[in-house]
Amino acid sequence: MKKLSWAIRVLVAGGGNNDESQVSAVLKTARDIKIVGTIGNRKSITRALQVLRPDVVLVENPIGLRVIRTLASNGPPMRILIVSDSTQANYIKKVIRAGARGYVLTPYVRQELVSAVRTLHAGYCFFSPTIESLTEGLVLQGS
Repeated sequence: MKKLSWAIRVLVAGGGNNDESQVSAVLKTARDIKIVGTIGNRKSITRALQVLRPDVVLVENPIGLRVIRTLASNGPPMRILIVSDSTQANYIKKVIRAGARGYVLTPYVRQELVSAVRTLHAGYCFFSPTIESLTEGLVLQGS
C-alpha cells in the first residue's frame, strides 16, 4: 500500500520487545501514517526529534516516564502517545502529568492504535476506555 505524501509522521520509542513489532505492524496498515524512526533508549531521543521531526511520538514500556520527561524538556510540547500494559492508576497519572496526551493498553493495540495516532495528530487526547476514568480532569487541569 502506497503511503500518502502528507502522512502523519510517527517516531516509535520503545522497549525493543514483541510489542514494538506489533505496534509497527499495526501502524503500517494505515495509509496516512508513516513510521519515521524507531529508537530504543532515551539518550537517542533528542537527536531523533531534531532529525526526524515527528508529528506524534509513540512511547512504549519500559522507558515511558523517562522519555516523556526528556521530551518535555526539549522545546515545544509534543503529541505523546503511550502504549503500555500497565493499568496502575499511579503510573497512568504520572505519565499524563509528565506530558502524555494518549494512552493505549497493549491488549487493545490492534483495535485502538491507528485511531489514537490520528486523534493526537488532530490535537485531541485519546485514552483506552478501560483507563479513561482515571484520566478525567488530569489533562484539562494541565497537571
